Amino acid sequence: MVLQLGGSWSGNGIVSTGLYTLTAAGTFDFTYSFGSGNCLTTDAVSLTVNALPVVDAGSDIAMCVNAGLQILSGAPIGGTWTGVGITNSSGDFDPNVAGVGIHTLYYSYTDINACSNIDSMIVTVFDLPIVYAG
Repeated sequence: MVLQLGGSWSGNGIVSTGLYTLTAAGTFDFTYSFGSGNCLTTDAVSLTVNALPVVDAGSDIAMCVNAGLQILSGAPIGGTWTGVGITNSSGDFDPNVAGVGIHTLYYSYTDINACSNIDSMIVTVFDLPIVYAG
């Protein structure tokens, strides 16, 4: 399709210049018209908007710096973990690598439609307590 300048778009929610703001998933039909009277030419197009995948990094967690390697799991399976202390993008978190403090970890997932979404969790890493025996 070659778009002739000076035409007009019509359809559910599209402005005549072709600007369309996505608000929901679904299939939307639009028409482009150019010319008038016997010289009116139109063409139709369907736009499919896929929903974003629902992504869950899980609940916030806390642990001591010496807790050892933690295996994180996000949903859906097959996403990627990033953030300070992540030693493997499949979800290995080492609190010793992250260090004492509050860290935000991110879990991202891309579905078969190439739609991506991301969620985060907060991991609090505590220092070891100081014990005084006497």
